[in-house]
This record gives sequence, structure tokens and C-alpha cells, in this order.
Amino acid sequence: MKKTLFLIIGFIFNILIVNANDSQAIIISTEECNIPEGITYNKASDENNLFAIEYLKSLINQSQEILTNLPDMIMIGPRLWSALRNYEEIAASPTIPVDYLIPLGEETIKADGAIVKSELRTFYVINLFMDLLRDRELIIRKLNENELRYYWAICAWDLEEPIFVVETKNVGKYLFNFLIDKVSYIEDITGLR
Repeated sequence: MKKTLFLIIGFIFNILIVNANDSQAIIISTEECNIPEGITYNKASDENNLFAIEYLKSLINQSQEILTNLPDMIMIGPRLWSALRNYEEIAASPTIPVDYLIPLGEETIKADGAIVKSELRTFYVINLFMDLLRDRELIIRKLNENELRYYWAICAWDLEEPIFVVETKNVGKYLFNFLIDKVSYIEDITGLR
């Protein structure tokens, strides 16, 4: 209850919150970004965004409650898929290929992504991915303008919150998009400013 109250206050006053009671330092930034013109972006309620933040924290800290309630499908963006596709657990999994068309100036390039289906397969993806984030200082925040432009360019849908970036100092930046109450899309956005 105390933690939730601090998170709500943080959203209202747009401040940073450090969760010292968790097993690792996680900083929550509630700063809103400017939505670039031409991007359809639907905001979620504060309650839904708070739920998504708590969900991400539970994933990172390997909460048993969350690990037994994973989505049965996760879409993986092209940058993250290029890194994950070589892991044995993932390579052996049946996936649905996704073709991303990424505009680069006058050109458009095609990049491979995937949809991983079944709770067991999504467990492999989440577990491999969360190993990168464990025991590190993390920042959970909303996307900045360049990250929004990238996501908008590669996806075929309107952007709809909750959408967050989990950022580490030395490992990278990862985009998480939620559908209702579970992660539905993950992408590596390391290197985007």
C-alpha cells in the first residue's frame, strides 16, 4: 500500500521514485514525452500504467506469481529477435515469422521478427531476457520522441499505453508494450537516442 501511494504521488507530481525495498534499485521516471506529430498515441489510465510498472518490476525480480501468469504469446521486434533467435531454447521453439518494413530515408528495409506462442516458450523468452536486467540499476520510463518514432515506423498499429522502456547503464534499453495486463511486445532499442 505504501509503495503504491508513493507511485501515485510520483505520477501526479512527475518525480523520480527509487524502490529501495526491492531486491535491486529500480528508478521510475514519470516524465511524459512529447508525442511527435503524425503518431497516433493512446494514453492509458494512471492505474493501468502503475499496474504495468509493477508487472515489469515483478518480472525483473522473478516473482513466482508473475512467472506462473505469463502471456501465451509475445511479439518480438526485429532488433531483439536478431539477438534471441540463436538461443537454443528459442531456436527449437515454433515461432510465427513477422516481417517488419523499416523506412530508412528513401529506402525501406525488411527485417525479421517473430511471434513466440505458448506459455512455455514465452517463459524462455522472458527468462533469457530478464537475466540481462537482473542485479543492475534500472530505470523504467516512458519512451522519448526518437523511440516513439522508431516504434511507430516499424509497427502496424496505433501506439497504445502502457508502453515503457527499461534502461540499464551498461546493457541497453528495451521497449515493453502491454496488452491489457500482460507484456505483448518487446524490442531492443539500445542505441536510439
